[in-house]
Amino acid sequence: MLTETLPESVTLTADGKIKPWDLGFIKSEYKKNKYAIDERKIAEYFPMKQTVDQLLDIYHQFLGVDFEVVNGHDFWHEDVQLVAVKNRQGNQIGYLLLDLYPRPGKYSHAAHVTIYPALDKDDERKIAVSLVMANFPKPTPDKPALLQRNDVNTFFHEFGHAMHAMLGATSLASFSGTSVKRDFVEMPSQMLEEWLQDKDMLKKVSHHYQTGESLPDDIIDTLIELKNLTTGLFVQRQGFLANLALAYFKEGAIKDPYAIEKKLYETLTQGVAFDSEYRMYTAFGHLTGYAAKYYGYLWSKVFALDLFDTIKQHGLLDGAIGQRYVNAVLAKGGSQDPNELLVAFLGREPNDTAFLKDLGLS
Repeated sequence: MLTETLPESVTLTADGKIKPWDLGFIKSEYKKNKYAIDERKIAEYFPMKQTVDQLLDIYHQFLGVDFEVVNGHDFWHEDVQLVAVKNRQGNQIGYLLLDLYPRPGKYSHAAHVTIYPALDKDDERKIAVSLVMANFPKPTPDKPALLQRNDVNTFFHEFGHAMHAMLGATSLASFSGTSVKRDFVEMPSQMLEEWLQDKDMLKKVSHHYQTGESLPDDIIDTLIELKNLTTGLFVQRQGFLANLALAYFKEGAIKDPYAIEKKLYETLTQGVAFDSEYRMYTAFGHLTGYAAKYYGYLWSKVFALDLFDTIKQHGLLDGAIGQRYVNAVLAKGGSQDPNELLVAFLGREPNDTAFLKDLGLS
């Protein structure tokens, strides 16, 4: 599909594959020329402040938590914001630190970090502290900070980890919040990304920085239609990365990382050529944290979509289903087997029906 009409400056390889450095440009031009979708124009509907305010309101309504930006001082940079978090009963349960803009020497990825875990010990709820960091565009003299959709998605994802950390209060710190089995940790954060695939939620979150209007219906409909534009490439890549991590951590003391990468890429990836000059594994940061368990991203997404499908039947801002989700899944942290948590919430064994449907498969 993407290769039907290539931009003038782009050519395929001799065997008809996309050169990897052209893929992003081809996708962007395809959406712009065939569907009139320009991500830079869409970013005008996601100014930082209004987007964050609406994100907090969604989490407030669904999870039953309140947020208040408070004056903080003596942080490591003036851009850092402090947010107080209270539960449904009005009791303070934690603080969130938001470090959202780039600067020299800063960690270049987006991430959530638990600074002090959520503990509920001896009938006393300890105050948790978490950090959400990203590298979103800064304001300019004539425009506020404008987030591209990928930035908004990233914020929902990392904030999902933060809510898991805040609401998962256990008696042992080693089981608190996101201290769950590694192949389950991405489930809550990936599930909350799905709010941005819903028309009503996109209308709610978007707010043009000049007019205040939400994204037009026709653009939202097109964005939802295009969700599966490169789903196959996404699943291929996740499968490749999962297998790469497993291969690197298999038994054996001496391995050739380049040879392993090349073989797996050419075996598992179709349509996009292998770049013989690139050593992807040198920039594969998750190898140091996830080790062999990078497969957990795709594994967790299956469960995330199963839960999301159930929640959507009740309503994405329904506080009752949100509280059920908090009590059955988030509040347990890592103190209970994830499979038991899923069954407790769903009332059945999880399955891949919603995942396959989301990919456009029956």
